[in-house]
Amino acid sequence: MDGTLVDTWKLYVHSYLATFKTILNREVSLEELRSWKPASETRLFQFVLKENWQEGYELFLKFYTEFHEGLFEGVYPKVTQCLENLHNQKIKLGIVTGKSKRAFHVTSKYIPFNHWDVIVCDDDVTKPKPSSEGLLKALQNLQIFPEEVMYVGDSIVDAYASLSANIEFAGVLWCKSHSEKKEFIRHVTSLGASILLNTPEDLLKISHT
Repeated sequence: MDGTLVDTWKLYVHSYLATFKTILNREVSLEELRSWKPASETRLFQFVLKENWQEGYELFLKFYTEFHEGLFEGVYPKVTQCLENLHNQKIKLGIVTGKSKRAFHVTSKYIPFNHWDVIVCDDDVTKPKPSSEGLLKALQNLQIFPEEVMYVGDSIVDAYASLSANIEFAGVLWCKSHSEKKEFIRHVTSLGASILLNTPEDLLKISHT
């Protein structure tokens, strides 16, 4: 979802930094935040705050909701049209995300598409990506096989999760800078992924083949 369908980078950064400033009573730098490698909201707070993680998560949700209107940078161009087109082709569509359900429900209100056949959030799995648990859970819910599926994602952990589940992976490039694209392409192709999407329309070309 994040980085693939919607641009929530600024929203997450400001929500996290405001939360940690309040809880830890000090400024946390972006570099420090990145060093914690936030794979999901609850897991980040469990890692940093230990037994007080629930307090941090609740405060994060407060900031995430308050900041959403001002810092949410929207659905990426052509994504909604792509999803509508795939839906009209009777292609099953699902989300497997590291986002918590409560944060997902906040952001989903801003997405003009809701025809999902399955949604698997971080709350639904015991292990986050790069574990393939979430993807396998989605397949089970849809009663389909890995060879019938393509997973579209913007991160290396997406690629690991997809390929370890024997699911074809398509890497998203529309959210990345030039330097980020080069490193991402190098990494995912070294894993064996061959499909790269510059725009959502590229996914539609695949669906017609």
